[in-house]
Amino acid sequence: MRVLLSSITSPIRLISAFVCMRILLGSSAVFAGTSVSELSSLLGGNKTFSAFFEQVVYSPRGRIIQESHGRIWVERPGRFRWEATQPFPQTVVSDGEQLWFYDPDLEQVSIRPFDNRLASTPGLLLSGETDQLDSSFVVERGDAHPPIKGLVNYVLTPRNPESLFSVLELTFKDSQLVAMRIRDSLGQLTDFRFSDVAVNMAIDSNQFLFVVPEGVDVIRQ
Repeated sequence: MRVLLSSITSPIRLISAFVCMRILLGSSAVFAGTSVSELSSLLGGNKTFSAFFEQVVYSPRGRIIQESHGRIWVERPGRFRWEATQPFPQTVVSDGEQLWFYDPDLEQVSIRPFDNRLASTPGLLLSGETDQLDSSFVVERGDAHPPIKGLVNYVLTPRNPESLFSVLELTFKDSQLVAMRIRDSLGQLTDFRFSDVAVNMAIDSNQFLFVVPEGVDVIRQ
């Protein structure tokens, strides 16, 4: 196994998605402001989140440029595993201290610390502390059009202009997260749809460990 020492170009789209998922692991603090209070209540108390996902990436003009699906596991604080199985397998794992990005096709693993410097997003999303939600985002509620019973959207706009994304939208159905959309600074839209969602269920700790396969290149920060 060769070890390559270099700076890592982060998989921005996946990292920003994980950063956004950290919202799910916040506290149940109460806020002034109806939309923020409602969102905090929906997310409050979540310690774990797992689901199957479908991901579609759209160009700024609305053209589909990438589709994938797989499974995600998230556990507070800072642990997650993302496995995309089709069409190109990729695995991203964090134990709260390190982040592994494994691309089997390239036979390469990138390893770097996982901390607040990973991305230029508000500390809220990296820490999972929703007590900073109101100060970090403008939160607006938007019902579906036409209205669908039990379906509600929350649109989060970062107050920090250097955030990895420009808009984050969370969709809940009957108080359960079913979709997430991220628009980046270049205008690309990443749409996630979740199914078989499980919240606050025990997750095997081995999900948040990564053993580097033999024979692959390792890139360290």
